[in-house]
Amino acid sequence: MHVRDIQNLDDLVWFIRSIPVRYIKIGAAVVLAVVLIWGSVYTVGTEEEAVILRFGRFASIEEPGLHWKLPLGIDAAIPVKVGRVHKLEFGFRTSGVSETGRSEFKEVPKEAQMLTGDENAANVEWIVQYKIKGSRDYLFNIQNPEETIYDVSRAAMALVVGDSSVTEVLTERRSEIALEVKTRLQKALDGFGAGIDIVAVELENVTPPKKVRDSFNNVNRARQEMETTVNQANRVLMRTIPEVEGEAKKMLQTAEGYRIKRVNEAQGDVARFKKLLGEYARAKEITRTRLYLEVIAEVLPRLKHIYVVDQKHGGPLQVLDLEKALRSAAPIRPLPAPKTASTLRKESGL
Repeated sequence: MHVRDIQNLDDLVWFIRSIPVRYIKIGAAVVLAVVLIWGSVYTVGTEEEAVILRFGRFASIEEPGLHWKLPLGIDAAIPVKVGRVHKLEFGFRTSGVSETGRSEFKEVPKEAQMLTGDENAANVEWIVQYKIKGSRDYLFNIQNPEETIYDVSRAAMALVVGDSSVTEVLTERRSEIALEVKTRLQKALDGFGAGIDIVAVELENVTPPKKVRDSFNNVNRARQEMETTVNQANRVLMRTIPEVEGEAKKMLQTAEGYRIKRVNEAQGDVARFKKLLGEYARAKEITRTRLYLEVIAEVLPRLKHIYVVDQKHGGPLQVLDLEKALRSAAPIRPLPAPKTASTLRKESGL
Protein backbone atom coordinates (compact mmCIF):
# COMPACT_ATOMS: atom_id res chain seq x y z
CA MET A 1 0.00 0.00 0.00
CA HIS A 2 1.29 3.47 -0.93
CA VAL A 3 0.75 6.72 1.00
CA ARG A 4 -1.39 8.03 -1.88
CA ASP A 5 -3.84 5.16 -1.26
CA ILE A 6 -4.67 6.28 2.34
CA GLN A 7 -8.31 7.37 2.30
CA ASN A 8 -9.42 7.16 5.96
CA LEU A 9 -8.20 6.42 9.49
CA ASP A 10 -8.40 2.67 9.05
CA ASP A 11 -6.13 2.88 6.04
CA LEU A 12 -3.65 4.98 8.08
CA VAL A 13 -3.64 2.42 10.94
CA TRP A 14 -3.15 -0.42 8.52
CA PHE A 15 -0.29 1.49 6.81
CA ILE A 16 1.51 2.12 10.13
CA ARG A 17 1.18 -1.55 11.11
CA SER A 18 2.64 -2.55 7.80
CA ILE A 19 5.85 -0.56 8.48
CA PRO A 20 8.70 -2.64 9.87
CA VAL A 21 9.48 -2.09 13.57
CA ARG A 22 13.11 -1.19 12.89
CA TYR A 23 12.01 1.68 10.68
CA ILE A 24 9.70 2.96 13.41
CA LYS A 25 12.55 2.86 15.94
CA ILE A 26 14.86 4.70 13.57
CA GLY A 27 12.22 7.38 12.93
CA ALA A 28 11.52 7.80 16.62
CA ALA A 29 15.24 8.15 17.31
CA VAL A 30 15.57 10.78 14.59
CA VAL A 31 12.58 12.72 15.92
CA LEU A 32 13.94 12.50 19.46
CA ALA A 33 17.38 13.70 18.32
CA VAL A 34 15.84 16.65 16.49
CA VAL A 35 13.78 17.56 19.54
CA LEU A 36 16.80 17.29 21.83
CA ILE A 37 19.01 19.36 19.53
CA TRP A 38 16.29 21.92 18.96
CA GLY A 39 15.69 22.26 22.70
CA SER A 40 19.41 22.41 23.53
CA VAL A 41 20.48 25.28 21.24
CA TYR A 42 19.60 28.88 21.95
CA THR A 43 20.91 32.30 20.91
CA VAL A 44 21.54 35.36 23.08
CA GLY A 45 21.14 38.73 21.32
CA THR A 46 23.73 41.48 21.24
CA GLU A 47 21.89 43.65 23.81
CA GLU A 48 20.95 40.71 26.05
CA GLU A 49 22.15 38.38 28.74
CA ALA A 50 20.60 34.95 29.32
CA VAL A 51 19.87 33.85 32.87
CA ILE A 52 20.00 30.02 32.99
CA LEU A 53 17.66 28.26 35.42
CA ARG A 54 18.22 24.56 36.17
CA PHE A 55 15.13 22.92 37.64
CA GLY A 56 13.86 26.43 38.40
CA ARG A 57 16.94 27.60 40.29
CA PHE A 58 19.63 30.03 39.16
CA ALA A 59 22.53 28.31 37.41
CA SER A 60 24.52 30.84 35.36
CA ILE A 61 24.49 33.96 33.15
CA GLU A 62 25.46 33.64 29.50
CA GLU A 63 26.80 36.38 27.23
CA PRO A 64 25.58 37.14 23.67
CA GLY A 65 26.12 34.36 21.15
CA LEU A 66 25.13 30.72 20.43
CA HIS A 67 24.90 28.45 23.50
CA TRP A 68 23.85 24.94 24.62
CA LYS A 69 21.60 23.96 27.50
CA LEU A 70 20.08 20.82 28.88
CA PRO A 71 16.85 19.95 27.02
CA LEU A 72 13.45 18.69 28.09
CA GLY A 73 12.84 21.58 30.48
CA ILE A 74 15.88 20.83 32.65
CA ASP A 75 17.47 24.18 31.76
CA ALA A 76 15.52 27.33 30.95
CA ALA A 77 17.11 30.45 29.36
CA ILE A 78 15.50 33.79 30.23
CA PRO A 79 16.76 36.70 28.07
CA VAL A 80 17.29 40.03 29.80
CA LYS A 81 17.91 43.18 27.72
CA VAL A 82 20.84 44.70 29.64
CA GLY A 83 22.18 46.81 26.77
CA ARG A 84 18.98 48.71 26.06
CA VAL A 85 17.86 51.95 27.71
CA HIS A 86 14.29 51.52 28.92
CA LYS A 87 11.90 54.43 29.41
CA LEU A 88 8.88 55.12 31.61
CA GLU A 89 6.58 58.08 31.00
CA PHE A 90 4.72 59.92 33.78
CA GLY A 91 1.83 62.31 33.22
CA PHE A 92 1.59 61.46 29.52
CA ARG A 93 1.88 58.55 27.09
CA THR A 94 3.29 58.45 23.59
CA SER A 95 0.29 57.33 21.56
CA GLY A 96 1.94 57.05 18.16
CA VAL A 97 3.37 59.00 15.25
CA SER A 98 1.40 61.46 13.12
CA GLU A 99 1.44 61.61 9.32
CA THR A 100 4.04 64.38 9.50
CA GLY A 101 6.38 62.16 11.50
CA ARG A 102 5.88 63.90 14.84
CA SER A 103 5.15 61.95 17.99
CA GLU A 104 1.64 62.22 19.40
CA PHE A 105 1.05 62.33 23.14
CA LYS A 106 -1.87 61.64 25.42
CA GLU A 107 -2.08 63.39 28.78
CA VAL A 108 -2.60 61.43 32.01
CA PRO A 109 -3.67 64.18 34.46
CA LYS A 110 -3.85 61.95 37.55
CA GLU A 111 -0.15 61.15 37.29
CA ALA A 112 0.90 64.74 36.61
CA GLN A 113 -0.90 66.53 39.44
CA MET A 114 1.48 67.51 42.26
CA LEU A 115 1.18 69.70 45.36
CA THR A 116 4.04 72.12 45.97
CA GLY A 117 5.49 73.20 49.28
CA ASP A 118 3.61 76.52 49.27
CA GLU A 119 0.29 74.67 48.81
CA ASN A 120 -0.07 75.34 45.10
CA ALA A 121 -0.84 72.83 42.36
CA ALA A 122 1.35 72.05 39.36
CA ASN A 123 1.15 69.55 36.52
CA VAL A 124 4.50 67.77 36.27
CA GLU A 125 5.31 65.47 33.35
CA TRP A 126 8.59 63.58 33.34
CA ILE A 127 10.35 60.51 32.03
CA VAL A 128 12.67 58.01 33.70
CA GLN A 129 15.34 56.24 31.66
CA TYR A 130 17.01 53.17 33.15
CA LYS A 131 19.19 50.19 32.31
CA ILE A 132 19.45 46.74 33.85
CA LYS A 133 22.84 46.35 35.50
CA GLY A 134 22.28 43.00 37.23
CA SER A 135 20.21 40.34 35.44
CA ARG A 136 19.96 38.02 38.45
CA ASP A 137 18.91 40.79 40.85
CA TYR A 138 16.46 42.17 38.29
CA LEU A 139 14.68 38.80 37.92
CA PHE A 140 14.70 37.53 41.49
CA ASN A 141 14.93 40.42 43.99
CA ILE A 142 11.77 42.32 42.95
CA GLN A 143 8.56 40.82 41.68
CA ASN A 144 7.58 43.47 39.12
CA PRO A 145 10.51 45.78 38.28
CA GLU A 146 8.60 48.20 36.06
CA GLU A 147 5.82 48.75 38.58
CA THR A 148 8.41 49.20 41.31
CA ILE A 149 10.21 51.90 39.34
CA TYR A 150 6.87 53.54 38.58
CA ASP A 151 5.74 53.68 42.21
CA VAL A 152 9.10 54.76 43.64
CA SER A 153 9.52 57.44 40.98
CA ARG A 154 6.12 58.97 41.68
CA ALA A 155 6.81 58.95 45.42
CA ALA A 156 10.24 60.61 44.93
CA MET A 157 8.84 63.27 42.61
CA ALA A 158 5.95 64.08 44.97
CA LEU A 159 8.41 64.40 47.88
CA VAL A 160 10.83 66.72 46.04
CA VAL A 161 8.06 68.87 44.54
CA GLY A 162 6.45 69.07 47.98
CA ASP A 163 9.68 70.59 49.33
CA SER A 164 9.74 73.32 46.64
CA SER A 165 7.63 76.36 45.87
CA VAL A 166 5.50 76.54 42.73
CA THR A 167 7.84 79.17 41.24
CA GLU A 168 10.85 76.91 41.77
CA VAL A 169 9.07 73.94 40.22
CA LEU A 170 7.87 75.88 37.18
CA THR A 171 11.00 77.92 36.50
CA GLU A 172 14.10 78.08 38.67
CA ARG A 173 14.83 74.59 40.04
CA ARG A 174 13.74 72.24 37.29
CA SER A 175 17.18 70.75 36.70
CA GLU A 176 17.87 70.50 40.44
CA ILE A 177 14.53 68.76 41.03
CA ALA A 178 15.24 66.21 38.28
CA LEU A 179 18.68 65.48 39.73
CA GLU A 180 17.33 65.09 43.26
CA VAL A 181 14.58 62.73 42.08
CA LYS A 182 17.17 60.65 40.21
CA THR A 183 19.33 60.41 43.35
CA ARG A 184 16.42 59.41 45.59
CA LEU A 185 15.11 56.88 43.05
CA GLN A 186 18.52 55.25 42.61
CA LYS A 187 19.04 55.04 46.37
CA ALA A 188 15.65 53.36 46.87
CA LEU A 189 16.21 50.82 44.08
CA ASP A 190 19.68 49.99 45.37
CA GLY A 191 18.10 49.39 48.77
CA PHE A 192 15.76 46.86 47.14
CA GLY A 193 18.68 45.20 45.30
CA ALA A 194 16.76 45.73 42.06
CA GLY A 195 19.77 45.55 39.74
CA ILE A 196 18.62 48.73 37.96
CA ASP A 197 20.71 51.76 37.03
CA ILE A 198 18.81 55.06 36.59
CA VAL A 199 20.28 56.76 33.54
CA ALA A 200 18.31 60.03 33.67
CA VAL A 201 15.23 61.74 35.04
CA GLU A 202 13.98 64.54 32.76
CA LEU A 203 11.17 67.01 33.39
CA GLU A 204 9.35 67.23 30.08
CA ASN A 205 6.54 69.69 30.74
CA VAL A 206 5.78 71.56 33.95
CA THR A 207 2.71 73.80 33.87
CA PRO A 208 0.20 75.26 36.30
CA PRO A 209 -3.37 73.91 36.30
CA LYS A 210 -5.54 75.05 33.41
CA LYS A 211 -7.66 77.35 35.59
CA VAL A 212 -4.70 79.56 36.51
CA ARG A 213 -2.50 78.94 33.46
CA ASP A 214 -3.26 82.30 31.79
CA SER A 215 -2.50 84.25 34.96
CA PHE A 216 0.72 82.35 35.45
CA ASN A 217 1.76 83.00 31.86
CA ASN A 218 1.19 86.73 32.42
CA VAL A 219 3.39 86.58 35.50
CA ASN A 220 6.07 84.75 33.52
CA ARG A 221 5.97 87.34 30.76
CA ALA A 222 6.30 90.13 33.31
CA ARG A 223 9.24 88.33 34.92
CA GLN A 224 10.91 87.85 31.55
CA GLU A 225 10.43 91.53 30.73
CA MET A 226 11.94 92.41 34.10
CA GLU A 227 14.93 90.17 33.45
CA THR A 228 15.35 91.70 29.98
CA THR A 229 15.30 95.20 31.46
CA VAL A 230 17.80 94.21 34.14
CA ASN A 231 20.07 92.67 31.52
CA GLN A 232 19.90 95.80 29.39
CA ALA A 233 20.68 97.94 32.42
CA ASN A 234 23.63 95.69 33.25
CA ARG A 235 24.93 96.04 29.71
CA VAL A 236 24.69 99.84 29.94
CA LEU A 237 26.38 99.67 33.34
CA MET A 238 29.20 97.51 32.04
CA ARG A 239 29.68 99.89 29.10
CA THR A 240 29.49 103.05 31.21
CA ILE A 241 31.83 101.97 34.00
CA PRO A 242 34.92 101.69 31.74
CA GLU A 243 34.10 105.05 30.17
CA VAL A 244 33.79 106.74 33.57
CA GLU A 245 36.92 105.00 34.83
CA GLY A 246 38.77 106.20 31.72
CA GLU A 247 37.60 109.77 32.27
CA ALA A 248 38.60 109.53 35.93
CA LYS A 249 42.06 108.24 35.02
CA LYS A 250 42.42 111.01 32.45
CA MET A 251 41.48 113.66 35.03
CA LEU A 252 43.89 112.16 37.54
CA GLN A 253 46.69 112.14 35.00
CA THR A 254 45.92 115.76 34.04
CA ALA A 255 45.89 116.77 37.70
CA GLU A 256 49.13 114.92 38.29
CA GLY A 257 50.76 116.68 35.35
CA TYR A 258 49.52 120.05 36.62
CA ARG A 259 50.84 119.23 40.10
CA ILE A 260 54.26 118.32 38.72
CA LYS A 261 54.31 121.50 36.63
CA ARG A 262 53.40 123.69 39.60
CA VAL A 263 55.93 121.96 41.82
CA ASN A 264 58.66 122.46 39.23
CA GLU A 265 57.70 126.12 38.77
CA ALA A 266 57.68 126.64 42.52
CA GLN A 267 61.05 124.95 42.88
CA GLY A 268 62.41 127.16 40.08
CA ASP A 269 61.00 130.27 41.78
CA VAL A 270 62.52 129.20 45.07
CA ALA A 271 65.89 128.56 43.45
CA ARG A 272 65.77 131.93 41.67
CA PHE A 273 64.71 133.69 44.87
CA LYS A 274 67.52 132.05 46.83
CA LYS A 275 70.04 133.09 44.18
CA LEU A 276 68.62 136.62 44.20
CA LEU A 277 68.68 136.66 47.98
CA GLY A 278 72.39 135.86 47.94
CA GLU A 279 73.07 138.71 45.55
CA TYR A 280 70.91 141.01 47.65
CA ALA A 281 72.86 140.09 50.76
CA ARG A 282 76.11 141.01 49.09
CA ALA A 283 74.92 144.35 47.60
CA LYS A 284 71.54 145.41 48.97
CA GLU A 285 71.29 148.90 47.43
CA ILE A 286 72.47 147.85 44.01
CA THR A 287 70.21 144.81 43.96
CA ARG A 288 67.21 146.88 45.15
CA THR A 289 67.87 149.47 42.44
CA ARG A 290 68.22 146.79 39.80
CA LEU A 291 64.98 145.12 40.79
CA TYR A 292 63.19 148.46 40.72
CA LEU A 293 64.53 149.28 37.30
CA GLU A 294 63.62 145.83 35.93
CA VAL A 295 60.04 146.21 37.14
CA ILE A 296 59.77 149.75 35.75
CA ALA A 297 61.18 148.53 32.40
CA GLU A 298 58.50 145.84 32.28
CA VAL A 299 55.59 148.03 33.39
CA LEU A 300 56.13 151.35 31.62
CA PRO A 301 55.74 150.05 28.05
CA ARG A 302 52.22 148.92 28.96
CA LEU A 303 51.05 152.34 30.10
CA LYS A 304 49.23 154.70 27.72
CA HIS A 305 49.31 157.75 29.98
CA ILE A 306 52.08 158.68 32.41
CA TYR A 307 51.48 161.28 35.16
CA VAL A 308 54.33 162.79 37.13
CA VAL A 309 53.23 164.29 40.45
CA ASP A 310 55.24 166.76 42.43
CA GLN A 311 54.94 165.90 46.07
CA LYS A 312 55.75 169.46 47.12
CA HIS A 313 53.04 171.16 45.07
CA GLY A 314 50.49 168.32 45.30
CA GLY A 315 49.66 168.21 41.62
CA PRO A 316 50.91 166.94 38.28
CA LEU A 317 53.80 168.63 36.63
CA GLN A 318 53.59 170.18 33.24
CA VAL A 319 55.63 167.74 31.26
CA LEU A 320 56.21 167.00 27.62
CA ASP A 321 53.62 164.83 25.86
CA LEU A 322 55.82 161.76 25.49
CA GLU A 323 53.38 159.82 23.30
CA LYS A 324 53.21 162.59 20.75
CA ALA A 325 56.93 163.17 20.93
CA LEU A 326 57.64 159.48 20.53
CA ARG A 327 55.36 159.23 17.47
CA SER A 328 56.98 162.23 15.76
CA ALA A 329 60.58 161.89 16.93
CA ALA A 330 63.24 159.53 15.73
CA PRO A 331 63.58 156.23 17.47
CA ILE A 332 65.24 156.49 20.87
CA ARG A 333 68.15 154.30 21.59
CA PRO A 334 67.65 152.01 24.53
CA LEU A 335 69.43 152.89 27.73
CA PRO A 336 72.40 150.79 28.66
CA ALA A 337 71.76 148.10 31.18
CA PRO A 338 72.41 149.14 34.77
CA LYS A 339 75.80 148.21 36.08
CA THR A 340 75.99 145.42 38.57
CA ALA A 341 77.75 145.63 41.93
CA SER A 342 80.78 143.75 40.70
CA THR A 343 81.19 146.14 37.70
CA LEU A 344 81.00 149.16 39.95
CA ARG A 345 83.63 147.70 42.27
CA LYS A 346 85.96 147.07 39.35
CA GLU A 347 85.53 150.62 38.05
CA SER A 348 86.13 152.11 41.49
CA GLY A 349 89.24 149.98 41.98
CA LEU A 350 87.87 148.14 45.02
